[in-house]
Amino acid sequence: MSLLVFVPLFASVYLRICAAGGQEPETVRLSVFPVYWAVWVGFANLVVGELLNDSSVYRYEVVHVYRFFTWSSLLGGDVTLSVWVDNITLLMCFVVFTIWIHVDMFVPYYMGLDRGIERFYSYLALFTFCMLLMVTSEDLVQFFIGWEAVGLCSYLLINFWYTRQQANKSALKAILLNRVGDYALMCAIIICFVDFGSFNIYDLTAVAVTQGPVEWFSIYGVEITNVDFIGFCFFIAAMSKSAQFGLHTWLPDAMEGPTPVSALIHAATMVTAGIYLLVRMAGFLVLSPGLLTFISVIGALTALFGATTALAQSDIKKVIAFSTCSQLGYMVMACGSAHFSLAFFHLLTHAFFKALLFLCAGVIIHTMGGEQDLRRMGGLRRQLPIVYVAMSIASAALAGIPYLSGYYSKDLIIGVLWFQNTWLGFFCGTIAIVSAFCTSIYSASLSHHAFMGVPKWSANRAGIMYSIAVPCFSSHAPLVSLSFFSVFAGYFLKDALVAPDLGIFPGVFAEFVTIPNLILRAEFAPVWFKFLTLFAGFSGFIYYAIVRVGQSAFAYHPGVSLIKTYKFLFYRWCVDLIYSFYFVGCYMRLSHLWQYLTIQQQVLDEWCLDIFTKCTRQGATLVIQSHGINPKTYFKCFVLGLVVYSFAWLVLIEPIDALYQMHLMELQLKTR
Repeated sequence: MSLLVFVPLFASVYLRICAAGGQEPETVRLSVFPVYWAVWVGFANLVVGELLNDSSVYRYEVVHVYRFFTWSSLLGGDVTLSVWVDNITLLMCFVVFTIWIHVDMFVPYYMGLDRGIERFYSYLALFTFCMLLMVTSEDLVQFFIGWEAVGLCSYLLINFWYTRQQANKSALKAILLNRVGDYALMCAIIICFVDFGSFNIYDLTAVAVTQGPVEWFSIYGVEITNVDFIGFCFFIAAMSKSAQFGLHTWLPDAMEGPTPVSALIHAATMVTAGIYLLVRMAGFLVLSPGLLTFISVIGALTALFGATTALAQSDIKKVIAFSTCSQLGYMVMACGSAHFSLAFFHLLTHAFFKALLFLCAGVIIHTMGGEQDLRRMGGLRRQLPIVYVAMSIASAALAGIPYLSGYYSKDLIIGVLWFQNTWLGFFCGTIAIVSAFCTSIYSASLSHHAFMGVPKWSANRAGIMYSIAVPCFSSHAPLVSLSFFSVFAGYFLKDALVAPDLGIFPGVFAEFVTIPNLILRAEFAPVWFKFLTLFAGFSGFIYYAIVRVGQSAFAYHPGVSLIKTYKFLFYRWCVDLIYSFYFVGCYMRLSHLWQYLTIQQQVLDEWCLDIFTKCTRQGATLVIQSHGINPKTYFKCFVLGLVVYSFAWLVLIEPIDALYQMHLMELQLKTR
C-alpha cells in the first residue's frame, strides 16, 4: 500500500523526463497506463479485502502505518513521512485513483491536439500524488504539505491554457481565496502543538477528548475555549477548500480550466479535501456544540445557494460547478449534525456521478466546437446516444432518483437532518428538501437542453457551422465505467459505511453522534416523508416532461414578474459584486489614497524632493558666500576644472597606470 501511494509521483517525473527527451506524449502515456491499472486493481483488492470481509477484524477500523523517516523532532513532537492506512483513507485513495485513471483516459480525446500535453499529464499525476499524500498523512504537518501542494497543482492545472487571460485570473483567484483557509489551518496546527504537544492527528483527538476544552476568553458572556478556536480554524480551512458560502467564489470561475481538470479537481479530490479534514478532525468538532451549529448553518446556506444559482446559469460547466457547491453543502450539514459517516458516504457517491457529469459535458463541448452555452445546443441524443444515456444516469443520480448512488446518501442526510426534532434540524432539513427540488430541476434542464428539443447547433449567430466530432474509445470507455459506479456504488457501500450493525463507521464515529439512532429513524421514515423526498427527486423531470416540452426554460427566458429574481440568481446572489465593490474596491481606493496621494505625492514628491532641493540650494549658497565668488564665475571655474581633470586623466594618470600594470606582470613572470 505504501508504494502504491508514490506511483503517481514516479509517473509524473517519468513523463517529464521522457517529454524532455523528445518522445511522443501519447506513446509515453500508453507506456505507463498499464501500471495505473495495476495499481487501481491493487486498491480495489484492498477495498474488497478490508471493507467487505466478513471477519469482525475488518469490519471496524483497521490501521496500518508505514513510517519511512523522521523529518524533524521539535520539542518532542516527531514529524515523519508516513502512510497511514485505515478504512477511511483506503476508500478515499480508491476514489481519487479511480477518478484520476478515468480522467487520464479521457484526456487524449479532449486535448489530444493541444501543445504541451505532456506537461498536462505530468501535472495530473503530480496532483494525484499530492492528494494521496494528504489523505494518508499521520500528522498535521504532512497533511499541511499535501494541502498546500494540492492548491499549487490546482493553480497549474486551471492555468494550463496560460495564454487565456481569464484562465490566469481564475487560477489566481482560486489560489488567493484558498490562502484564507491555508492560514487558518496553519494557526490550528500551531495551537494544537502548543496546547497538546503533538502533531499526530489521532493522538490529538484522543488528548483533546481526554483533557477537555480549556477556556481562553469570553465575548459578551460566551466562553471561547481552545477547542472552539481550533475547530473554528479547521472549519475555515474546510470552507475555503470545499467552496462553502462566503469563500465559494473561486469554484465557478475555475471552470475556465480544461474540462478534465474540472472532472478531477472539482468532483472528487480538491473540493472534497475540506470535507475530509472535517471527518478526520471530528474529535475537535464534537467538543464544541456551538461550532456544530455554525457548521450546519453554513452548509445549509451553501446547499441553497448552489442549487438556486444553478437554475439561472446557461453555461453547462458552471451549472455543474454550482451543483458541486450545493452537494458540498449537504456534506457539511451532515458534519454539523455530527454524522460524519453520512458526509463521507455522500462524498464517495458524489465523486462518481459528478465526474461523469463533467466528462459528459466535455464530450458535448468538444462536439460543439468549444460551445458551452446550453441555449445553443439541443437535439444531440441521436449524434451522441452513449453520452445521452450516461448524462441521464448522472443527472438522475444527482437528483436522487431511487436506487442510484445519490439516492442512498442524499436521502439519508435529509432524513437525519429532518428527524433531529430541533429548530436547527427543521431549518437544515427544510433547506435540504428545497435544494433537492432545485437540484432535480437543473439536473433535468441539463439533459433537456443538451439532448432534447430542436437542434440549435447547426449554426451560431455568426453563421459558423458546427461539426459533429466523432467519439472514440477514450471518450466512451470512461463514461461507461463511471456510469456503472454511479448506479451501483451507493448500493454496495451503504451497508459497509452506515448500516448500524455491519458498518465500519459506528466503530469510529459512534461516540461522536450527539443524537443516537437518527440513521435508523431516517431509514424507516414515515411514508409521507418518503413520498416527499421521492417527489423532490422526480419533480424536475416531471416539470420538463409536462410543462416545458417545446418551450424555453425559466432559467433562460424568465417572465417579467420574475426578472428581479432571475437577475439575483444569475449574479450569484450578488456575492461577487459585493466583494468587488466593498472589498476589492475599498482596497483599491485605500491603496490609491495611501500609496499615490500620501506616499508618492506627499512623502516622496513634497517632503523628500523639497528637502533635498532646499539642502542643495542652501549648501551651494553657503559655499558661494564663503568664497565670495559670483555664480557665473563659479560655473566657469567648475567647467575649467573638469576639463583640466579630464586632460590629466587621459594624458598622465592612465599611461602611468598601464606602465604599472605591465611592471606587475613582469614581476609575476620572473617569480614563476
